[in-house]
Amino acid sequence: SWGEAVRVNVRALKDLERTAVRFIRQHMDDRPRANVSFSGGKDSTVVLELARRAGITDAYYVDTGMEFPETQAFVKETGIEKVIRGGDFWKDIKKYGLPRKDDRWCCERLKLQPVKDWLSRQGPCVTVQGNRWYESFMRSTLPPVVENPFNPLQLNISPIRNWRALEVFLYLWWRKVPYNPLYEMGFERVGCWHCPAMLQSEAARTKELHPALAARWEDYLRTWAQKENIPQRCVDLGFWRWKELPPKMRELAAQEGIGLPKPRLKTQMATNSPLNPNLVRN
Repeated sequence: SWGEAVRVNVRALKDLERTAVRFIRQHMDDRPRANVSFSGGKDSTVVLELARRAGITDAYYVDTGMEFPETQAFVKETGIEKVIRGGDFWKDIKKYGLPRKDDRWCCERLKLQPVKDWLSRQGPCVTVQGNRWYESFMRSTLPPVVENPFNPLQLNISPIRNWRALEVFLYLWWRKVPYNPLYEMGFERVGCWHCPAMLQSEAARTKELHPALAARWEDYLRTWAQKENIPQRCVDLGFWRWKELPPKMRELAAQEGIGLPKPRLKTQMATNSPLNPNLVRN
């Protein structure tokens, strides 16, 4: 059982906690104030617990306006007092186009910029964040302490950068820390309910849990596809999630008999659509 898994790993979990808390205390005074960046996900839930044990009580949450209802309820239960309102997604999408895995303008507009604006009034700070090396290739070289390149006022520290996902959950169970219920509903990651980075299975689960939200996004994608003269099948397969389709998705397109233009050179500017508007069936 998971309870048994926690019991036999208590010593290791204590070591992880001790090391992380010590790391936070080493850097929490590097700037005039310290806070926790809380997203409602499992990793930020762990660092919130660790930071509180280290003596940091301030935390903030950025409401992008596109969060799952379960996440919003969980944030309230967690007692996060500072909620930063993000931008207007439905307004921004008209200007920037669809959010993509290779063009995540939404992260900057809905999360990074609102935090930058807030900190411009608050002043320099140390921010404890839940980034982990094992989350993605991009984060595998994450330094433990780094000045935020988008916002130099913010010094980001990552106390669980070397934790595995299993260790994250074992720690939450060991310390009996409540976590986002979406993880028990079939979600691997927690973010915006229409995020291009979510799995297709998670998109399907979203449709089951929140049909009205899913329907609004599906309607938007359908209208977009019609305007761009793109077959609905491409939307159904999730091709909209990239400006430039990766090899695995190009292989899927070939299996489906969908003709695609050749991959663009990296030096070329990508268009708003990854697909040839003159797509034809083979």
